[in-house]
Amino acid sequence: MQEPLNKPAVNDLSVYDTLPGFHGTANPGLQASFGISSEFALTQRWVLAADVLSSYTGGTNVTGFGGTGFLNTNEASSNARAVAPAIEYNTNRL
Repeated sequence: MQEPLNKPAVNDLSVYDTLPGFHGTANPGLQASFGISSEFALTQRWVLAADVLSSYTGGTNVTGFGGTGFLNTNEASSNARAVAPAIEYNTNRL
């Protein structure tokens, strides 16, 4: 699990969807990733394999003042999962 190192300053237009004249800070959420893999040998040359991955990113909070007054937004967190199956063949001479 990784925690953000600081709260970056956000001014004017930004990737956080702020408008010109905005001044504030962003507080990025936590981030964590996990992966596991496995292999199963069918023969000395053929192997079945699979990787399973999971990633979580916490939402970002943006706070400050802009042309429309005080702004306090919370972006949604996100989860991603993936499975990567594979068939491997060993070309080395036995």
